[in-house]
Amino acid sequence: EEPEIVSVPTLDLALRKAGRIVRELCMPGRGGLKTSQVAVLAPGRTRERWPSDFGSVPLATELGEWRRGKGVLMDSWSRFKGLEADVVVIIEMPAKNGSRTNADRYVAHSRAKHMLTVIEVQED
Repeated sequence: EEPEIVSVPTLDLALRKAGRIVRELCMPGRGGLKTSQVAVLAPGRTRERWPSDFGSVPLATELGEWRRGKGVLMDSWSRFKGLEADVVVIIEMPAKNGSRTNADRYVAHSRAKHMLTVIEVQED
């Protein structure tokens, strides 16, 4: 399946959009996914702005919590290397001073087993 690509002007709007996507995916009777099937990946430099939850859907920032179904994983691209999830939502920020390489981007984009959504932030 082709990835969905969405553009938003700010990180705050990207996080809200990710929240809407996650709630829809994890809602019984709609997406019906378990929280352990969904991961949201964002640049580590934005960590201080990550929410503690997506409304009715809790977030986990530790892999063990995520695997035990304690919440949707919110983590950085680099910490998710070698892992995968059924659904991955990626938040992409404009690169700062070449800080993001094509290899990093490939790693992030190749982590979804079934569905990938990329939320592109236009401004930092």
